[in-house]
Amino acid sequence: MIKSLLFTIMLLGFLGSSHAFQEKIPVMEALNGEECSILKDNCEYYLCEETRRSCGQNGYLVSFGHRYCQKFLDTNEKKFTDEGQQWLSEVRTCLQERLREIPEKLSCRDLKRRAFAQHVPCYIETGYCHLPRKDRRRIQLLLMNAIFKKGIVENALKVMSACASMNNGVFPQFDNSWR
Repeated sequence: MIKSLLFTIMLLGFLGSSHAFQEKIPVMEALNGEECSILKDNCEYYLCEETRRSCGQNGYLVSFGHRYCQKFLDTNEKKFTDEGQQWLSEVRTCLQERLREIPEKLSCRDLKRRAFAQHVPCYIETGYCHLPRKDRRRIQLLLMNAIFKKGIVENALKVMSACASMNNGVFPQFDNSWR
């Protein structure tokens, strides 16, 4: 149980990041006040939204949303199965679409809270629980840096519970098939 919790915590590293060594990321501007575009295999949406919401380099949009989106894009997707590659594209789009639904008038703190709350549903709805073990492992490794951030355990338990309920009570990452 502890092993499965730790791996799921790694999976949901989406609740924070280290800012100490983070480079400054240039933020693109929204054109003429228009809505930012969500592109299937692109992370610029987060930077465009930053110009509209002004949460800064340490806010969710730049330090987390764009950072991890780009990290997955920069990873050689050929290391993932076809299912994994499809999932990466779908979850990227889901997260950006859910972010677009968050009202602009919220504080940066509330934006961060609401954006992180969307990670669990996007993971579940796009099929994380049914990915091959190899893909889930690779995703967890890419998210390793964020495992001890506030709120991770709660979201990790939500993903574990959802995956287990879809798999007769066994979280598929840690079933006995890997032995």
